[in-house]
Amino acid sequence: MNKKEFMAISIGLKAAYPRFTFLSTNEEMEFWYQLLQDIDYSVAHNGVLEHISTNIFPPSIAEIRELCTKRMFFPIKSFDDAWGDVVKAISAYGGDKPFEAYDTMDELTVGIVKNIGWYNICTSENPDTIRANFRMAYEAKAKEKQKNYQLPSFVAEQTKQLIEQNIPLSEKIEQNVVPAAETAKPIEQNAAHPEVVSEKVAELKRRLQFGKKE
Repeated sequence: MNKKEFMAISIGLKAAYPRFTFLSTNEEMEFWYQLLQDIDYSVAHNGVLEHISTNIFPPSIAEIRELCTKRMFFPIKSFDDAWGDVVKAISAYGGDKPFEAYDTMDELTVGIVKNIGWYNICTSENPDTIRANFRMAYEAKAKEKQKNYQLPSFVAEQTKQLIEQNIPLSEKIEQNVVPAAETAKPIEQNAAHPEVVSEKVAELKRRLQFGKKE
């Protein structure tokens, strides 16, 4: 969006909210433009029109960026939908076909599943704990992804540079050192004992569908 296009949007906002004083100085205009210029004009215009049509108070920069994000990216699935995909994949493929199962999930869900371990999920004797761990990890990553969607690219890049400049080298090295046990590749299947996997997968399906037996 160029300055002329931003000017048209700002005029529309001020006309829609005549009782409020905002975007009234050159400094304000420059600041708003700096944080919104990376958005395509048609996207920004449509998002602002939605806000004007549904809110009696003028939008903040964050609200405009959130509206525009919804028009530029597919919505992030809720935890319930993501976990539902995992449960369906367990029923369809079991523990011995992880890659076929991954193909039925989105990238965010697959990342969390791999961190926990597909085999671990399918054979766990405590599915409630697995579900809780998945939820905690998924919601944290989903929140981070949503924030990254909304950030102007220059802010994200500047943040990265500031971290590189200000974090001591010793701390960077310490953060990058991961215990060998944590870097070990999760077991995706137990080819030597497929009957054990199948039995535990069947039990997990029953628990997920009917609840844990008393």
